[in-house]
Amino acid sequence: RANNVTANTKVFGLTVQGANGSAAQTTTGVLIDGSVSSLTLDSLLVNGGVGASATGVLATGGVSVTVLNSTVNSGSPAGAGSSAYGIRSLSGAVVAVTTSTVNAQPGVDGAAVSGATPPAAASGADGNGG
Repeated sequence: RANNVTANTKVFGLTVQGANGSAAQTTTGVLIDGSVSSLTLDSLLVNGGVGASATGVLATGGVSVTVLNSTVNSGSPAGAGSSAYGIRSLSGAVVAVTTSTVNAQPGVDGAAVSGATPPAAASGADGNGG
């Protein structure tokens, strides 16, 4: 996790494996939040793990980060309707990606609905004829 990094900072050659969680747990390989500027992730190998919304790199809030010469994998989503993200940017975060490979696994289908088909809606009322 990178939080409140304000000086020019480079993280080089790191390998990250996210956790193996359940369908109820969100998993993230690298989390960048808070007040972060001038952060470069160079030559990283990131796997986001297994869980709900499996994410390789998550940047959120007022952060600015560069991903350079890296490979980022989302990990595997778990649970009905779950998604996966190679790199996810939320709440105004800025992420620049240069000469890198970013992969996201397919999401998981939503849960099947059981029971009968709902009845058709009633017909609308007649107009005023005016």
